[in-house]
Amino acid sequence: MRKIMLLGMAGLAAAMLWGCQQEPTGIAVSDGTITQSQYSSVEEIESAADLVVVGTPTELEGFKTDAISTMVTVAVDEVLKGEPPETLVVVQEGGEAQNEITPPPEEFPLLEVGKTYLLYLNDDYIHDGETLYTVVGGYQGVAVDTDGEWTALSEANGLWPSGPAASEE
Repeated sequence: MRKIMLLGMAGLAAAMLWGCQQEPTGIAVSDGTITQSQYSSVEEIESAADLVVVGTPTELEGFKTDAISTMVTVAVDEVLKGEPPETLVVVQEGGEAQNEITPPPEEFPLLEVGKTYLLYLNDDYIHDGETLYTVVGGYQGVAVDTDGEWTALSEANGLWPSGPAASEE
């Protein structure tokens, strides 16, 4: 009887803890699948970000681990939150490496050298011992400067207005 009661209490405690779990913030990897949280406001993204900057990509370099990704070196024009490293490198899915090309996700095209972006970032990616940054919420944590206005990179992003940058290819 004691065993049944203890097992019942353990099961109840596990169920209670399971019910208290929240959706993850940022990016989570499970069984090789990348999932990204969806945010309902810029304030939520800012709260989840370690670093918020306005910056301009200066270099793109592809690399391959299990998948092809691109390291984007960003010149920081303005810091809005946090302390950026001396060299800020953002990692994005897709690109070209070792004579292979993997297109980036349609809703999150690669950042372009010379354009100015507002970036909400986390320092949560390690490559060859170097800490790289990822964009909070994937495509939601980045906006491009279009004639002095911040606009979304894709129409999938519901937080920023979709302007000319969202429809350019």
